[in-house]
Amino acid sequence: MPQLLTEIDGVEALDNVILIGATNREDMIDPAVLRPGRLDLKIRVGRPDEVGAAEIFALYLTDDLPLAPGLLAAHASRQEAVAWLVEQVVADLFSEAESNRYLKLEFEDGSLGWLHRGQFLSGAVIRNIVDQAKKLAIKDLLAGRPEGLSLEHLLETARSEFEDQLELPQLAEVLDVLASAGRRQPLLAVHPAKGQGA
Repeated sequence: MPQLLTEIDGVEALDNVILIGATNREDMIDPAVLRPGRLDLKIRVGRPDEVGAAEIFALYLTDDLPLAPGLLAAHASRQEAVAWLVEQVVADLFSEAESNRYLKLEFEDGSLGWLHRGQFLSGAVIRNIVDQAKKLAIKDLLAGRPEGLSLEHLLETARSEFEDQLELPQLAEVLDVLASAGRRQPLLAVHPAKGQGA
């Protein structure tokens, strides 16, 4: 940190040069970095909603991916098949079904609540889901199953992306999700959904 501050203090005014720092742990930023003349402006990039998640999935689920034969047969074009895949996986991730519960919350007023997987999506998580689905499709091909990515591959990797995590999200992350959902009640405890976390 002292080295970063020294470097920032030594920077002269330059035209068309912007210094950007990024973090997912705003609570860990040293206040000295945010003093005037250093990193003055903070821009918050929130978690994607369903529309944003679909846009991010579409970046990784491209038309050139090999798709399962049944998926291609059920749609008029490859683009339509990919759009259907994106629609289905996003709907599954944002579903408020019991099977999609991620964290159980206990509030100080005695009420209970649930947060769902879609509320914890990020671009990195979406990329991991697609990458793991591709690997799963390759494993299936090597095991003698039909070639191509399927909805089942995506749903399985989306489930495992959340259920196989060893740690719960940081409290700051949980509070951030609650605030974006409009709930600002004081929390008493956070518990993983059954079968998730350690």
